[in-house]
Amino acid sequence: MARTPRIWSDIDIAMVNYFTELRAQDGDSSLRSLAARSGLKHTRLGDLFNMQNGTPTLQEFIDLCILFGVDPSGSLKIILDRVESERQRLISDVADHPENYDIAALHDSSKRLEREGGDGR
Repeated sequence: MARTPRIWSDIDIAMVNYFTELRAQDGDSSLRSLAARSGLKHTRLGDLFNMQNGTPTLQEFIDLCILFGVDPSGSLKIILDRVESERQRLISDVADHPENYDIAALHDSSKRLEREGGDGR
Protein backbone atom coordinates (compact mmCIF):
# COMPACT_ATOMS: atom_id res chain seq x y z
CA MET A 1 0.00 0.00 0.00
CA ALA A 2 1.41 3.39 -0.99
CA ARG A 3 1.92 5.91 1.76
CA THR A 4 1.59 9.65 1.39
CA PRO A 5 4.66 11.37 2.85
CA ARG A 6 4.15 14.00 5.50
CA ILE A 7 4.97 17.51 4.32
CA TRP A 8 7.87 19.19 6.08
CA SER A 9 6.42 21.79 8.45
CA ASP A 10 7.93 25.13 9.41
CA ILE A 11 9.02 23.54 12.69
CA ASP A 12 10.70 20.60 10.89
CA ILE A 13 12.61 23.01 8.64
CA ALA A 14 13.61 25.27 11.55
CA MET A 15 14.82 22.21 13.45
CA VAL A 16 17.09 21.13 10.59
CA ASN A 17 18.37 24.69 10.19
CA TYR A 18 19.17 24.75 13.92
CA PHE A 19 21.10 21.47 13.73
CA THR A 20 22.84 22.64 10.56
CA GLU A 21 24.15 25.63 12.55
CA LEU A 22 25.30 23.33 15.35
CA ARG A 23 26.96 21.05 12.81
CA ALA A 24 28.88 24.01 11.37
CA GLN A 25 30.00 25.01 14.88
CA ASP A 26 31.08 21.40 15.43
CA GLY A 27 33.46 21.65 12.50
CA ASP A 28 31.00 20.54 9.81
CA SER A 29 31.67 16.87 10.52
CA SER A 30 30.96 14.34 7.81
CA LEU A 31 27.71 12.41 7.91
CA ARG A 32 29.60 9.18 8.58
CA SER A 33 31.40 10.80 11.50
CA LEU A 34 28.14 12.12 12.91
CA ALA A 35 26.50 8.73 12.38
CA ALA A 36 29.22 6.95 14.32
CA ARG A 37 28.81 9.38 17.22
CA SER A 38 25.00 9.47 17.23
CA GLY A 39 23.86 5.96 16.38
CA LEU A 40 21.79 7.29 13.47
CA LYS A 41 22.53 6.00 9.97
CA HIS A 42 24.53 8.34 7.76
CA THR A 43 21.89 8.00 5.02
CA ARG A 44 19.18 9.14 7.43
CA LEU A 45 21.32 12.05 8.60
CA GLY A 46 21.76 13.00 4.94
CA ASP A 47 18.00 12.89 4.46
CA LEU A 48 17.48 15.11 7.50
CA PHE A 49 20.13 17.69 6.62
CA ASN A 50 18.85 17.78 3.02
CA MET A 51 15.21 17.87 4.16
CA GLN A 52 14.29 14.85 2.08
CA ASN A 53 12.08 11.85 2.63
CA GLY A 54 10.51 11.44 6.06
CA THR A 55 10.23 14.28 8.53
CA PRO A 56 12.28 14.16 11.75
CA THR A 57 11.02 12.01 14.58
CA LEU A 58 11.12 12.94 18.25
CA GLN A 59 13.80 10.30 18.81
CA GLU A 60 15.95 11.77 16.03
CA PHE A 61 15.53 15.23 17.53
CA ILE A 62 16.69 13.96 20.92
CA ASP A 63 19.56 11.99 19.38
CA LEU A 64 20.76 15.12 17.54
CA CYS A 65 20.52 17.18 20.74
CA ILE A 66 22.64 14.61 22.56
CA LEU A 67 25.08 14.47 19.63
CA PHE A 68 25.64 18.24 19.70
CA GLY A 69 25.51 18.50 23.49
CA VAL A 70 22.45 20.72 23.76
CA ASP A 71 19.43 20.51 26.03
CA PRO A 72 16.39 19.17 24.11
CA SER A 73 13.85 21.38 25.90
CA GLY A 74 16.01 24.48 25.46
CA SER A 75 16.59 23.61 21.82
CA LEU A 76 12.87 23.14 21.22
CA LYS A 77 12.20 26.57 22.75
CA ILE A 78 14.80 28.15 20.47
CA ILE A 79 13.29 26.45 17.41
CA LEU A 80 9.71 27.41 18.30
CA ASP A 81 10.77 31.02 19.00
CA ARG A 82 12.43 31.18 15.59
CA VAL A 83 9.32 29.84 13.86
CA GLU A 84 7.07 32.32 15.68
CA SER A 85 9.43 35.19 14.89
CA GLU A 86 9.42 34.26 11.20
CA ARG A 87 5.60 34.01 11.17
CA GLN A 88 5.30 37.45 12.76
CA ARG A 89 7.78 38.86 10.24
CA LEU A 90 5.75 37.40 7.38
CA ILE A 91 2.47 38.71 8.78
CA SER A 92 3.97 42.18 9.10
CA ASP A 93 5.41 42.01 5.60
CA VAL A 94 2.05 40.96 4.09
CA ALA A 95 0.29 43.75 5.98
CA ASP A 96 2.87 46.34 4.91
CA HIS A 97 3.23 45.17 1.30
CA PRO A 98 0.13 43.19 0.20
CA GLU A 99 0.92 43.95 -3.44
CA ASN A 100 3.89 41.57 -3.20
CA TYR A 101 1.60 38.63 -2.40
CA ASP A 102 -1.09 36.87 -4.38
CA ILE A 103 -3.95 37.73 -2.04
CA ALA A 104 -7.46 37.09 -3.34
CA ALA A 105 -8.74 40.37 -1.90
CA LEU A 106 -6.36 42.21 -4.25
CA HIS A 107 -7.75 40.50 -7.38
CA ASP A 108 -11.38 39.84 -6.50
CA SER A 109 -14.06 41.98 -8.12
CA SER A 110 -15.52 42.65 -4.67
CA LYS A 111 -12.18 43.51 -3.08
CA ARG A 112 -13.43 46.88 -1.81
CA LEU A 113 -16.25 45.18 0.12
CA GLU A 114 -13.88 42.54 1.50
CA ARG A 115 -11.41 45.14 2.70
CA GLU A 116 -14.21 47.14 4.36
CA GLY A 117 -15.59 44.02 6.01
CA GLY A 118 -18.90 44.14 4.14
CA ASP A 119 -20.70 41.04 3.00
CA GLY A 120 -21.91 42.46 -0.32
CA ARG A 121 -25.62 42.24 0.48
